[in-house]
Amino acid sequence: MNLTPINLLVIEDNPGDFFLLKEYLDMTNLKVNRVHHAERLSDISAITDNNKIDLVFLDLSLPDSTGHESVNKLMGKLPTIPIIVLSGMTDLNIAMECISLGAQDYIIKGDYDIKTLEKSINYSIERKKNQERIRLNNERFELVVNKATHDVIWEWDIEQNRIIRSKGIFRIAGEKKELLDSDFETWTALIHPEDEVVLQNTIDKCIGNKEETWVADYRIMHDEGKIMHVLDRGYVIYNGNGKAVKMVGAMMDITERKMLEEQLLEQRITYQKRITEVTIEAEEKEKNDLSIELHDNINQILATAKMYLGILRSSKNEEQNKELVEQSYGFINSAIEEIRKLSHTLAAPSIGDIDLGEALHELADDWNPVSEFRIEVLDALPQELNLDPNMELALYRIVQEQLNNIRKYAKANIVKVEVWEENGNLIMEISDDGIGFDVEARQKGIGLRNMRSRAEFYSGTFHIESAPGKGSRLMIRIPLNGMAGKRVSETIEV
Repeated sequence: MNLTPINLLVIEDNPGDFFLLKEYLDMTNLKVNRVHHAERLSDISAITDNNKIDLVFLDLSLPDSTGHESVNKLMGKLPTIPIIVLSGMTDLNIAMECISLGAQDYIIKGDYDIKTLEKSINYSIERKKNQERIRLNNERFELVVNKATHDVIWEWDIEQNRIIRSKGIFRIAGEKKELLDSDFETWTALIHPEDEVVLQNTIDKCIGNKEETWVADYRIMHDEGKIMHVLDRGYVIYNGNGKAVKMVGAMMDITERKMLEEQLLEQRITYQKRITEVTIEAEEKEKNDLSIELHDNINQILATAKMYLGILRSSKNEEQNKELVEQSYGFINSAIEEIRKLSHTLAAPSIGDIDLGEALHELADDWNPVSEFRIEVLDALPQELNLDPNMELALYRIVQEQLNNIRKYAKANIVKVEVWEENGNLIMEISDDGIGFDVEARQKGIGLRNMRSRAEFYSGTFHIESAPGKGSRLMIRIPLNGMAGKRVSETIEV
C-alpha cells in the first residue's frame, strides 16, 4: 500500500466519468493529496508545469486525440510518469497495444471497483519506478561502455552461443553491425589464425577447472587488413549444477602499446649494437695507444739502454764505463716506471673497496707528479650514497679518457674534476684552462663517442663545451633513481 501522499491527473472529457472516478478514489485507502482534471491533452501543460504529478489517468477518446495516439503523445510529454488508460473500449488488442506503448495498466470504465482501482494505482507507480531504475541503469551502462571507456564490454550466452558486444568493437574489428550481436563462430573467424587455438585452450582450461576468470592476449584481423592486439578478460558464470552458462568481460585495445614495445625493443637492440661497436672501437684505440706507447716510449728507452750496454761490453775506459752503467740503470728504471704507469692506467681501480671520490684522488696522485698540468679533485658526494660500482667504473674511465685528451691536445695548466649530487642526479664536471677546440669538428671522435656511450648506458646526458682559446668543460648528469643523499660541501686540492 502506498502511504505517501500522491497527486493525480485525470484527462477525461466526460464529467460523469470523472466524478465517478473521483468518488472511488476518495473511498480507497490511498493518501490522495490532490486530483487535477483536464478535458484535453492540450490542457495538461498548465497543470504539469506548476504541479508535481505522480500518476495520470488517460481517456482514449478525447476531443483533440483518440486511441493509442493519445498514449504516444502523453508519453512524449510525461515520459517518467506512470499512465493508467481509462477507456470504455473492451477490445483486448487495444489494451495490449497501450501497454506496449508504455502505459502501466488498462481499466475499463464501469468495470472496476475500489480494490481494483487501489491495486492498479499502487502497482502502476511501483512498476514505473522500477522501469525508470532500469532505464537509468541502462543509460549509465551505455554511457560507460560507449562513451566513458574505449574497452569493449561483452556478454557471451554459452547455451545460446550468442555474443553481445558494445560499440567499441567497431574500433577493433571494423564497422560491421553484425559484430554487436553474433554467434561465437563469427567472432572466432576474426581471430588471428596463430592465436585461435591458444585462446580456445585458455577458455577451455578455465571452464574445465571451474575457474571464474581468465585473461588472454591475442590478435584480431581488422576488416581494413590491419592486425589489432587486444587484452581480453572474462568472468565465467556457472549454474547450480556447476555448468558454465554465461561469460561477461572487457576487451582492451593494446595495439599502440604493442607497437611502442616493439619500437623500444628495436631501439634497445640498435643501442646495444652501438654500445658494442663503440666498445670494440675503444678497445682497438686502447690497443693502438698501447702499441704506440710501447714502441715510441718504452721500446726507445730500452733500446737506448741496450745500446749503452753494448758500448760498455767493448769499452776499456773505466771512467766511461761507470758513466754508461749509471745511465743504463737510469733508463731501465725509467722503463720500469713507464710500464708501471701504463699498467695502472689499463687496470681497473679497486672500486667497491673504495668509492668514486677516493678513486679519483688516487688517479690525481698518479698523474700530478709526471703530467704537464695539475689536477684538482673536488668531491662533494654524500658518504652514505651507495652507487653502482659498474657506474662508478664507467665514470672513472670517462675521467681517464678526458685526461688523456687534455694531455694530448689542450696544453692546460689546471684541470678540475668535480662530482656532486643534485636533485637526485649525480653530476660530474671536468674542466681545463687549455687552448680549447672546435666542438663540431671533434664530435665524431672515437674518444668522445666512447665517453658519451658510457654515460648514456646509465640513462645519463653528456654535454661538452669548448672554443679555441677558452679551454673545455665536460658535464655528465646521471639519474640516481630516487636515491637520497645529504649534500656534503667538501673541497680537496690534490
